[in-house]
Amino acid sequence: MLEVTGVVVLVVAGLAASYFRGMRKKVDGLALAEAEPARVARLYLRRVSDVNAFWLHMQTTDGRKYCIAAPWELEDTLARLERVGLRLSQDEVRYLNQSFA
Repeated sequence: MLEVTGVVVLVVAGLAASYFRGMRKKVDGLALAEAEPARVARLYLRRVSDVNAFWLHMQTTDGRKYCIAAPWELEDTLARLERVGLRLSQDEVRYLNQSFA
């Protein structure tokens, strides 16, 4: 019984660490985009095939990629990025509109 408890604790700790690492990277990427929009090479969408939803991603000029918005944060994040002059390409907007049509 003690072994099972130990394994469960390790799995939960690993999942929690992974979650917080991902959240930190997402926040860091969004902060980078707002602070230095010139370093953003492109914004693009990735579709989740199970549900009709999109995650917003960003690629910087040095090649790093960040996932910066979940589907439920998409509109707010795009509005924030619009203030600093970053927006999706026309192809991405068309792709987003067609998927919901």
